[in-house]
Amino acid sequence: MEFERWYVVLLFVPFLLLARCRREAAPLPVASALLVTRARWWKTALHQLMVLAWFSGASALIIALASPQTRVMSEKIAASGRVFLICVDASTSMGGGVGRSTMEWIKRVIIDFVEHRPLGWDLIGVSAFAGTPPYGRAAILSYPTANFSRIKEGIKRIQPATFLGWHTATGDGLFVSLLGILEEDFERIEREKGIKVDRILLQNGVTEAGLSPYAEQITRLVKKAHNRRILLFSDGMYNVGMDPRGPLLWAKALGIGVIFVMFEPSADTGLTYEIGMQRMRVIRDGALSTPNGRFYYGVQRTEVEAFFAEIDRVERGEYVMRLEKTVATVAPFFLRLGLFLLLAAGVLRAVFFRQNA
Repeated sequence: MEFERWYVVLLFVPFLLLARCRREAAPLPVASALLVTRARWWKTALHQLMVLAWFSGASALIIALASPQTRVMSEKIAASGRVFLICVDASTSMGGGVGRSTMEWIKRVIIDFVEHRPLGWDLIGVSAFAGTPPYGRAAILSYPTANFSRIKEGIKRIQPATFLGWHTATGDGLFVSLLGILEEDFERIEREKGIKVDRILLQNGVTEAGLSPYAEQITRLVKKAHNRRILLFSDGMYNVGMDPRGPLLWAKALGIGVIFVMFEPSADTGLTYEIGMQRMRVIRDGALSTPNGRFYYGVQRTEVEAFFAEIDRVERGEYVMRLEKTVATVAPFFLRLGLFLLLAAGVLRAVFFRQNA
């Protein structure tokens, strides 16, 4: 037990001196004129009990004034997995490549990546993006889950240009992936705050110029988590749809890391070299500005496979062991105890040891 106001305990010194002086100076009060030695034995016992109650009660009050506290040490182990939203370019160029198409190859790489993750601990979702000028399109194929068969089914559904378009809409892919990773937060906000998230209004408020007041409001309501990642793969430069600087800015505000893996374009992007390099720098700088964000660029397939192996190694959950102190004040207990004992001592004195007038 510790005392917040330890110096109050020093009151015991004058208290003990005063008690000793009173004991030496004052005769034992009894209800008759007989000597103490001839008092009935129960009167002697009651007197000793009264003195003990008075001394203990006063001591308890002094302890209560010193604000006693108890500290309980407890050990806690916290596990922190990862929440991934794997976002894949589904434009026409993904159907090209030497031998196996880029799409079939990257799907195999992603499945291998997922198989190496600690399922049941990590949650993984899947999305895809493409576009038809002037619009970008993106879709969630599987929300974050620990169900491996559902994740694998979502990956297998990705096909180049079959349902989303033939251009590269990186911004739309990022934005929809953020919506997918925040789906549980949106449900919680509606349940607890009564606010239904308007995704169209939110999309219009996430731009390269900054976040609208509505987007900032939703961002404040979302619980920040350091373990959320968007892992995006593309073999081309964005050339349609949302400007990715807006979603990247929002990901930074949300505390969500963006890991961008870019493969050498296997088809004409419709952009000049200068514009292509400028847009790649936009993606790189935006991804690196997010918490734990990274940017990879590979020319050979073996390089990309090494990137995914590095991501798997770096993005591992962790066990955090820490000791916690729980402080509880016990002053009210000593206060009640002291008052009770003093009251009991007063009652004994009033009933059995009143001096005769």
